[in-house]
Amino acid sequence: MLSNVLKHESRIHLMNSSTNESSERYNIRVLDRAIQVLLCFVERGSRLTIDEVVQTTALPKSTAYRILANLQRHGLLARNPEDETFALGSTAVLIGATAIRGLDLPQKVRPYLEQLMEATGETAHLAILTQNHVIVVDKIDSPHPIRLVSSVGFRSPLHCTGVGKVLLAHLPERTTQRLLSAYEWRRYTPNTITDPARFAAELAEIRSQGYAVDREEFNAGLRCVAAPLRDYTGEVIAAVSVSGPSSRIGTAQIDDLAQTVLDYSRRMSQELGYRE
Repeated sequence: MLSNVLKHESRIHLMNSSTNESSERYNIRVLDRAIQVLLCFVERGSRLTIDEVVQTTALPKSTAYRILANLQRHGLLARNPEDETFALGSTAVLIGATAIRGLDLPQKVRPYLEQLMEATGETAHLAILTQNHVIVVDKIDSPHPIRLVSSVGFRSPLHCTGVGKVLLAHLPERTTQRLLSAYEWRRYTPNTITDPARFAAELAEIRSQGYAVDREEFNAGLRCVAAPLRDYTGEVIAAVSVSGPSSRIGTAQIDDLAQTVLDYSRRMSQELGYRE
């Protein structure tokens, strides 16, 4: 999410600098370098050592270290003392969350999200990938008194949620491997998948069938079915899901529910310009 914003701003800067020479007077070198450092987390991966930052940016190591320290001080980066790596921090996530509220993705697909909730009677979520979590950017609550309680901005893990798994399954393989190489395989319920080999097989199955299922893997007693949303380029940019108690979403209901979620994910994707 933040990466898309940074890429967009970077393109604007490059375009303006090539078409309007007078803009160079406004360049702030240290700010340019700080943005360069942030962008290397987009290009190279979610966790980087200082040597990898230096290799990507070609900055002197002392300069890169000072920039990393200042970005960490402001919460834009977080440092892991165990392996001396850096990753985008909580402030970066908040900036990204603010940016997404200004985008038109939720507004474009909200009517379909409402229809999905009405068709299934269960809480419908729209979520995007951010670092090693997924974040809810819109939701429509189920009318049932017993339902999943969540909120816009809610963050959840990748490996044990329907939206997390379906988004991971559609990342480039290299990106997925890098992300999971340092992933914390926390067990939330007895059904949580914590074995990397078994999880890889789960992702392959998701790619094959087109949807993901959370079988009480994050919260005992709750199930979820999720499908990907594609933009006009065919890239998966978000996921849609329905979630509810296992008393209403039994194993016998999963297949029919999955077809409904897939149907609405296709409609939403078409609204975003995707054509099969």
